Amino acid sequence: VVPNSFGCDSTITLNLTVLPNTTATIDSTICDGAIVTVGGQTFDSAGTFIVVVPNSLGCDSTITLNLTVLPNTTATIDSTICDGASVTVGGQTFDSTGSFIVVVPNSLGCDSTITLNLTVLSNTASTIDSVICEGDSVIVGSQSFDSTGTFVVVVPNSLSCDSTITLNLS
Repeated sequence: VVPNSFGCDSTITLNLTVLPNTTATIDSTICDGAIVTVGGQTFDSAGTFIVVVPNSLGCDSTITLNLTVLPNTTATIDSTICDGASVTVGGQTFDSTGSFIVVVPNSLGCDSTITLNLTVLSNTASTIDSVICEGDSVIVGSQSFDSTGTFVVVVPNSLSCDSTITLNLS
């Protein structure tokens, strides 16, 4: 009871509504290098963070962010192939000398950056012109030839790639 301006009792009725504060928990997982934004704040490292923002009623909404950061991975592949062959990494095919970067998902769904250092070795070719007497033979690549004609023999060269030898025998 409060006196009014005339000194008389004044009865005041107070209808009070207490609006609730709210809480929420966000469990989030990101890859290294990504961010999560909660309540206008950005987070990029693992941990538990508390963010307070107004809820729809204008009261405090306390958000607990449990953030896990998964690692990206890297790998290097040093590969040597012969000319005409190819290497496939991450669905991409390579057939020339150079360094190539391929990004594929790792087992955690994050980036796996693969560096392919590829060397392409040369195949070789040569021609042998030879004359033999009847009854003689010529051996090329463990094969023996004793008649006239043109023959093609493929043997490994010093780099273990194809060495194509054309034998012209007369």
